[in-house]
Amino acid sequence: MYTMITAHSGCDGTPDNSLEFVKHALACGADAFEIDVRCRDGRVFMSHDETDLECPGLDEVFRLMQGSTMKINCDLKEPNLEEAVLALAEQLGVWDQVLFSGDVSIEKMATDEIIRRKTLLNIDPLVGKVTPEELDERLEELVEGCRRCGAWCINIHYGRCTEKLMKRMKEAGILISAWTVNKEDVARRLLDEGIYNITSRAPGMVMKLR
Repeated sequence: MYTMITAHSGCDGTPDNSLEFVKHALACGADAFEIDVRCRDGRVFMSHDETDLECPGLDEVFRLMQGSTMKINCDLKEPNLEEAVLALAEQLGVWDQVLFSGDVSIEKMATDEIIRRKTLLNIDPLVGKVTPEELDERLEELVEGCRRCGAWCINIHYGRCTEKLMKRMKEAGILISAWTVNKEDVARRLLDEGIYNITSRAPGMVMKLR
């Protein structure tokens, strides 16, 4: 499988969730870039932390994307943002490029095909914040949770990508998106496994290995 490479917010020394990062990501040659998304008083904007309200609006990001085919992974940092992000993306002509991760509603995934096919599902809502060893013992629970909500891809820290997990997901037909892969040996191992996506603060390194 051709592995998608996503530039993590703040990659290559740029400030996290900044327009400087977005411009750099759009020019870096990766397949996608990732930002953190929040909303206050109807304004959707880039921000990882709840207290940081001065970050650029998502509309500014989408305008910079116009004319590009690059995808954007909107890592939702609070619930109930899916519709607002998609409405803004449709308005600015980048709807097809939007993906979701983070705080996506499992219930919406189960009933809304659009949200389901745009989501790289973080696994914590299904199995909690478990260690890699604990996760290896709960893989059937994870698979069943994915099937219930229709998840086609899990979004997971690379440290949880054990051999056992990757084997079981492959058997179940569930793809894997790994974050945040900044070491060459880890990137090479995951590329060799043919996972769906690698998110990295060093996307150029991963692209060279691919």
